[in-house]
Amino acid sequence: MKKENIIIAAIAGIVVLIFLDKILKAVGLVKTAEDKAEDKAVANVQTLKQFNPLYTEGKPFTPLGDNLAKQYAITLRKAVRGMGTDENAIFTTFAKFYSKANISEVAKQYYIYCGKDMQTDILNDLSDSETLKLNAIINKLPDR
Repeated sequence: MKKENIIIAAIAGIVVLIFLDKILKAVGLVKTAEDKAEDKAVANVQTLKQFNPLYTEGKPFTPLGDNLAKQYAITLRKAVRGMGTDENAIFTTFAKFYSKANISEVAKQYYIYCGKDMQTDILNDLSDSETLKLNAIINKLPDR
């Protein structure tokens, strides 16, 4: 084989690999660094201890109180119930919390009100990008 043919074949192979890589990333078969970072952030929200209704037991924090926590639980339930999700209601409700510990209070009232796990209901209804937005809201809250 001529040297020119080898060079052309090598260049063509590289172009095909680059093109194939872009296609695989576009359809989600190959994860980019950005995709991996997003997956990690979503996993962090999925494992937040504050969603546990018992998280605040014996811990000092500024409580919402049962009535306000119940109102927020009802708002969140309505936001995820039925067809479609009211993402704005979820985001604005979480933004009203005094601290991350309030998530536990609302999760407890959510369970009392509808017998379901608030974290599961909310995260099952949000896309990854919406989960990241919720994570940003939660991260701005003080711990207690």
